[in-house]
Parts: sequence; C-alpha cells; structure tokens
Amino acid sequence: GGWCILALCEMGGPGPPHTSRRQHALATAIGLAINELNPSYDWLEVSSYVEFARRKMQLSSYELSAAMMFAQLLIAFDHVHWHKALTIGLCLGSKMFCDEQIFLSDVIRLLTDRYHLQDLKECERRAFVLMMPHLASANVSVNVFRNTLVGIAINHSLDANEDDCVCEEIFCGRKRSRLNVLVVDSSSFVREAHMLMVLKLVPNATVTTAATREEALKVVDDAEKMDTPVNLALLGLSLNDLNDQNSTGKSMTMCSTAMLADVLANPDTMDKNGLQVARILDPMRSEEPLTDMRSRPFTAMISHSVTSYDAAKAICDHGVDVALPKPLRIQTLQVLIDAAC
Repeated sequence: GGWCILALCEMGGPGPPHTSRRQHALATAIGLAINELNPSYDWLEVSSYVEFARRKMQLSSYELSAAMMFAQLLIAFDHVHWHKALTIGLCLGSKMFCDEQIFLSDVIRLLTDRYHLQDLKECERRAFVLMMPHLASANVSVNVFRNTLVGIAINHSLDANEDDCVCEEIFCGRKRSRLNVLVVDSSSFVREAHMLMVLKLVPNATVTTAATREEALKVVDDAEKMDTPVNLALLGLSLNDLNDQNSTGKSMTMCSTAMLADVLANPDTMDKNGLQVARILDPMRSEEPLTDMRSRPFTAMISHSVTSYDAAKAICDHGVDVALPKPLRIQTLQVLIDAAC
C-alpha cells in the first residue's frame, strides 16, 4: 500500500557522491529515499533541507522518520513537490513526538515562507487522510521507517572512507543530554574496541560495557534512575564466555549459521544471548508494558552470524533494530549514533 519506502532497503548500484560537510545520516537517507520515489528530485538538495530543518527545530531521529512517513504519502499519492511534502511532514513529525506545541506558523517562521498558511493547512489535512488507515500503528510504523532509513544510510556509507567520519560532541533530544552507549559482548576485545570507536567519534559520550545480560540490565536500570537513559546499545549475539574468540579470528565456528538458527528458534531458552538483552531493553516487551516508562534505546546486533540479508532480517524480527556483521566499521557506527539521537 502506502509504505513504498520499505522497498528502498534493497536499493542497489553505486550511490551518489558524498557530501563534503557532515550532516545527519537520516537527512542523507531521506534525500536518497525521495530521489528513489522521484528521480527528478536532487537528493543533495532534499537532504540539505532536511538537515537545515533538523538543526533549526532540534529534531530527533524519530521526528525525522515520522516526517518521511508523512511526506512519502503526499509524494507518492498526490504528487506533491518534495519541499512542500517535507515541510508538512516535519511539522507532523514534530507534533507526534514533541512535548511542546508546534504549529504550521512555527514551521513557516523557522524554515520557509514559500507557502501560505492556509495552503499548508489544507495539505496537512490531506496528509492525515492518507495516514488514517495507519494511525493505529503509527508509532510502530515510525520505527520501521527509521530502521529502513538507517539501512539506506548504512548502504550509502559503504563507499565512504574512515577519514570522512567526523569527531564531534553530540547531545541527544531537547534536553541536550550526552550520548549514552551500552556495549554488551562476552569478548573483552570487542567491548574495548567498540568503546574506543564510540569515543573517537563522540568524545563527550558516556560508554558503559557489560559482559552479561545481568550486567546490562543493571547498567540500564542505573541509567534510568539517573535520568540519563541509554540511547544506543551495541549487542553481541552470543554472550557465552568462550564464544567470541571469533573477535580475534581464532574461532568463528561457535558463531555459525547453526548457532544462529538455534538462538532464533529458542531465544528465551538458549543460554546467554543478545536477543535476551534486546528484550530486556524494550519496555514494550516487559512484564508490565503499560507501566514500564523506560526509554527504549536503538539496538544494533553485531555478529559474525550476520552473513546475509535473511539472517539480518531474522534477527531484527526478534526485536533488534539493525543486525550487522563483524567487524563493525566506524562509518557504520556513525550512522548508528545518528539513529540513536
């Protein structure tokens, strides 16, 4: 039906040239996605507008994803120009997740005076009509859109050089809190490597490591009590002490396709695996989802078992946002960090 962006996760072929200045990964992905919807639109122009809006309105990855969700309906069904469709989407995306009131007049003041207010109101009403069949599951759909955009951004980053990555301080949300990252892996080598990679990109980040699900749960609980929730979780698939010798290349057999199949078939009974940690991190999958007010971090599973698109999808079907092969590239990590903020 309306979710034509979902096909974009398998976009192939060489990507367009990379921009010279650092912008949010989802801004880039939205530009690429809209170019796929209508190749006459310049993806760089689109992504530059999204980045401008993100900075002016202090938008999170959720709000950007919701903006794309609304905009693509207007583009695909009513052939609304991308600029107008995104202007509407940015306003509606903000309304979905922002505690403060925001109006179309604010968008005109902050972003563009290209349109009359009444014209935007009519377009906003049309966006709601198109969204109506999906409103009951809108929050779930935004997660799907965000993760699809992350996939597009990761694919785009494959041709990037490590030198393209930018070291910068990052603050999350309107509270401007420091990025809080949890690294969970049985291998001390992997934990240390991932921690150093995060700090190389975001020197002001808080990075905590855990070797077991019990340690991970304690880190999450402590972070919530301090009102500094975990934004990003980097998880290993198997958390058995002897398993991740594969991090040094000595043994990948323990993290084989057969082991992945066993974990996927019995995620709750297979001893010590990252899917159990992902479940712990998700308040909607807790024993009392209606009263569990914890924030849900963006979760990425990094494993040698991710050898194909089907393997990655199977892992994501168990509650992980994205599944990636080891070793984790720093270009990919920068995309994950953007997705978490």
